[in-house]
Amino acid sequence: MHRRRQKYKESQATTFREFIQKLRIALREANGTKYWFKVINEFKISNETQLKHLLKEIDKISRILGSVVSKADWRIQNKKYELI
Repeated sequence: MHRRRQKYKESQATTFREFIQKLRIALREANGTKYWFKVINEFKISNETQLKHLLKEIDKISRILGSVVSKADWRIQNKKYELI
């Protein structure tokens, strides 16, 4: 249990920039997952209906993360991140 708390604490961002960097990592992972779902779909390895649902979900996640990262980048460039 102690190890879990330690991992959780390590994952927490201490600054706004660190938080955004972690979101960028999540976005990269989501896009990678989307790629592999498409590969699986092409080779007909899984249930097509279920996979299409998962592709829609990961696309939504990617769009949300992309939007947050984009807005955060704008805030950083315009020095408006101190208020967050």
